[in-house]
Parts: sequence; structure tokens; C-alpha cells
Amino acid sequence: MSMRTMRRRGGRINRRALAGVLTFGALVILGLVGYMSGGGIANAYYYYYYSAPVPANLTLTPSTATNPVGTTHTVTALVTDASNAPLSGIVVRFSVTGSVTTSGQCTTDASGQCPFPYVGPALPGADVISAFADTDTDMIRDPDEPTATATKTWVLPGSTPGHVTGGGQIVASSGSTVAFGFDVNHTTRNVRGECNVINLSPKRMIRCIDVSSLVVTGNTATFYGHAVDSVAGGTTYVIRVVDNGEPGTADTFSITTASGFSASGTLSGGNIQVH
Repeated sequence: MSMRTMRRRGGRINRRALAGVLTFGALVILGLVGYMSGGGIANAYYYYYYSAPVPANLTLTPSTATNPVGTTHTVTALVTDASNAPLSGIVVRFSVTGSVTTSGQCTTDASGQCPFPYVGPALPGADVISAFADTDTDMIRDPDEPTATATKTWVLPGSTPGHVTGGGQIVASSGSTVAFGFDVNHTTRNVRGECNVINLSPKRMIRCIDVSSLVVTGNTATFYGHAVDSVAGGTTYVIRVVDNGEPGTADTFSITTASGFSASGTLSGGNIQVH
């Protein structure tokens, strides 16, 4: 509105028109002040935050794998955005179920990757490995956070030539005395052997049906097979012995079965020999 239209006859200012112009100008100034004092800046940050790359894809490598029991398996996570560009600093959370139950996490590096290792079971089995990219680090998987799974199979190790014999007893951590005897031999043709383990109190007997694998490394021998548990019936077992020299009371013996029996300790009597 021009000053001419704001004048009445006689050259006086139209007060109503002037007040309207001043009010409009004040609103414009207040808007600018509000922007500079944080409103506009906050909106700028809001736009930046939501336009930043976020995880869109998660892959686990290897997706499937087979390893000998008792070894360490490592899964590598790769996190990328919607354009498949790698993202660093993303927390990936893992859970393992099956023959092993465990969990953990890792944080991606500049290549968008990070490793998750875990130790396999004592006996053959299989695992499902699940993971998700925890974008907001709240330890809870949200619908927009990518997930991935992998599978793991644990098998018996290949046999090595060797011959191991032993008999004696240990006092297990439960306080019970465990007596044992075994003779296992792997020639160039096959693995053969027998073993018996008796927990004296409460009475429980593990009778080996066969020996499927024997691994001898230095003074240590580990053998696996099928057995009958007097409490639980058919099962599988792993026995590990260490020959620490004569007269044998420094030798060690341990057994674990799929039926839930386990015992280990240093010999209180007897002898173990790894030939």
C-alpha cells in the first residue's frame, strides 16, 4: 500500500492503514528471528538426519558351513545402504541356537564388515545363526532393521593313526568317583575300540558301542562314538585323555555324552598311555 493511499484529505496519515503495514512488517521480522534463533536451524538438522544413509541390507558369510566339532567358526556380517554402499559404525547383534546357544555383537568397519566368532560343540550337531543391524543400538530388533541368517553343521574330525589305552579313576567336581577303562586303536584300515565309564554314586554306566573317530596330537587323544547310557539309553560320547607321563597320577580324563552326563579330572589312581 502506498503512502498516497494512506493519506486522507488534508494530508493526514490514515492510521488504520499504517497500523496494518506495521503489523505485517513485525510478523516478517519475528519469523526471521525465529529462524535464526533455532527454528530454521533445527529444521535443517531434521532434514539432514533423515537424509543420512541407513542400513538397508545385511548379509552373513558364509551362509552355510561345515566344520569339525570343538573348533571355532567365524561369521562375517556386511551392512550396506539402499545403494549397496558399505556402512561403518553399525552394531550387528548375533544369536546362535541349536547345538550351541550363545550371543554377541560386532561393529562394522570402513568396509561395512565385522566378524563374529564362536566355539563349536563337543559333539556333532547343527546351529542357526541369526543377526540384525541394530541401527538405533537399543538391543531390540525393529521392523526397519535388516536381518540375516546362516546355518552351521558340526561333524566329527577325521581320524589320525594312533593307539591309546587306559584305566583308573577320577574324582569328579560333583564329588563322585568315576571309574573308567578303554582301548582304542586306529590302524591304516579302520578305527576300533571299546570303553566303559561308571559313575559310582549315583550309579550310572556309559558303555561304548563303537569308536567312530580317534584324533591323537602329541600326548593327547580324543575319541568319539556311540554308547548306551544306563539312565538315558542310546547316546553319543566324546572322551579326551592326556598322558602326562608315569606313573600316571598326573594324567587327565574327561567324558561328555549327548545324554547329559559329563565328568573330568586328574587321575587319583590308574594310568593312561598314548602310544
